[in-house]
Amino acid sequence: SALFVAMMPASAAEVDRNTMLDAEQSKPWRGVGRINIAGLDRRGMCTGTLIAPDIVLTAAHCVVNLRTGKQYLTKDINFVAGWFKGGYSAHSKAKAVVLHPGWSTAKPKGIEDLGRDLAVIRLADPVPEKAASSFRTGNAGELGEEVLLLSYRRDRPHALTRQEKCRYLTKQETVVTLACRIVGGTSGAPVFEVTKDGPRIVAVISAKAQVGMARAFAARVEAVVDQLISELPK
Repeated sequence: SALFVAMMPASAAEVDRNTMLDAEQSKPWRGVGRINIAGLDRRGMCTGTLIAPDIVLTAAHCVVNLRTGKQYLTKDINFVAGWFKGGYSAHSKAKAVVLHPGWSTAKPKGIEDLGRDLAVIRLADPVPEKAASSFRTGNAGELGEEVLLLSYRRDRPHALTRQEKCRYLTKQETVVTLACRIVGGTSGAPVFEVTKDGPRIVAVISAKAQVGMARAFAARVEAVVDQLISELPK
């Protein structure tokens, strides 16, 4: 899926500062996967993350056709865990999708809309723990704190890219701004804080700032993720 604002390729220097993970490095992160939208007249891609064996967290705009304002059919939404150069750990189609209750199918008009850019997907086939681990969610940390991004970028769609040392620039009730340059495909990607208890997802990438600025906006998850999960049909 395209991000909400104008996208430009990252510079070569910016790409070199990020790490494309090899097969071994990817193993602990196989719960981060690709969300592929396929149909007769479309093919899109975002990033999504397992937060339970049968639940994926992503951005709302990844599962909505922004041209028509309609949610994609569940049968066209695919989650592929651990995708790496043609191989993968697990695959499932969606069984049900729940969008943030405040999300509008229209394109967002302000930062408040970006804070509602969240969705959860119930998978038809749960992903076995041995194939890919799920991640816990939590509260965003303090300003200046560094976070970790993992995503399937459109310019590197066949392996995970790890972006370290992104940090919080601003922190609002529903949105954080990160000092990080992102490209297409990063939509829906998890923003991790890595603690002594392991990584936790604190936000989901929604959009980037205007061209030329290394800024990314991410929707905070802690206030709404449990509610969204509770509304998912079994």
